[in-house]
Amino acid sequence: MKFRVRVEGARELRRELQRLSDRNGMRRAMRGVHIEVAHLVSGQATREAPRKSGRLASTVKGTATETKAVVQAGTGKRVPYAGPVHFGAPATRAKNPKNIKPNRFIYRAMARRYEETRRAFRDAVYRVLRNIDSR
Repeated sequence: MKFRVRVEGARELRRELQRLSDRNGMRRAMRGVHIEVAHLVSGQATREAPRKSGRLASTVKGTATETKAVVQAGTGKRVPYAGPVHFGAPATRAKNPKNIKPNRFIYRAMARRYEETRRAFRDAVYRVLRNIDSR
């Protein structure tokens, strides 16, 4: 299970800044801010995850690259129910006798940390632009 947020204009910004990126540390800065954001949201999602045994909460993790931050929960074998818990699942006779209501804890975590993530991205871009300007 993955959670994605698309930022309008991010691709164009990345393309424009990519010309300057290698010299000025844009790639490192973006990877750093993506790591920071992924950890912010994954920490909140861990606290928001429903708990019976605690296994679902223990699988929430944040990862990052230069182009994205990803928060995911559940593993195929250890916690195969992560998707149905997050998105819900209708009752079926064979696999799921109970109707599972969605508990969108990752989405809530992102919403609660939205302002912090927005500030982190803004500050990272400003730092790189100041670095370019000072050269």
